[in-house]
Formats: sequence, C-alpha cells, structure tokens
Amino acid sequence: MTIQELNNNTKFYKIGIYRLIDNNLKCEYFVKKTERKSIVYVMTINDEIKYIGKSIQGYSRPLSYDKNKVMVKVRNGIKLACKNNQSVDVYARSENLSMEFEKLNIIEAYEQALIQLVRPEWNSHIQK
Repeated sequence: MTIQELNNNTKFYKIGIYRLIDNNLKCEYFVKKTERKSIVYVMTINDEIKYIGKSIQGYSRPLSYDKNKVMVKVRNGIKLACKNNQSVDVYARSENLSMEFEKLNIIEAYEQALIQLVRPEWNSHIQK
C-alpha cells in the first residue's frame, strides 16, 4: 500500500526524510523534534509503506532511527535503502487519536489495525 492510498482516508503529514549524506545516514526533519504528543507514524520508500509505528513521546522516535540500537530491522532497512540511493520519508498522524469524552487513547489499536491492513515488511510482529 502507498502513502497516497492510506491518505485517502487519513491525515498523515510528512515530518522527515532519511538520506545518506557524506556516506552517513542523516534525518532531516520538518517539525519540532522535541514536541511531545501521541502519534502513529509511517515510513515509506518511493511512497510504499515499509513500517508503521507509534510513539507517545512525539516525533523524536521516528526521527532518530539512524541512532536507534534496538530496532535493528528498521534501522538496517533505512540504511540499505539510503545506500541504494533511495530516501525514506517519514509521515505522522497526531489528530483524532484519543476520545476526549472518555480520555481513551486509541493509538495502540490504530497502529495495530494499520499494520494488519498494510502488512509492512519492516514490522516484525505481524499477527497472521
């Protein structure tokens, strides 16, 4: 699935891009990286969705995979794409991820539903 197909019904916006600069993986970002908020994020190569994740601490996580030592599959996917002269675009959605009346955060359910729908190759824990 592409980001355009996903965005037919959702409100993801571009927050950053990973590229190889001087043979080093770098992330250029278009938001205040330290802003804390709940988000669901998507990583794409040539608009094809490769990874879906969530963060309750804002943009820092999806914009720091070049330094992330835990999420090896995602970091290696980003590095390989960039070494092959591709960029990895990062999109996020922060709107309408909680129900104000009940103070219910639906970020976990939304992330899992998108993963099951899209089945991105960098998500390791896809339920069959």
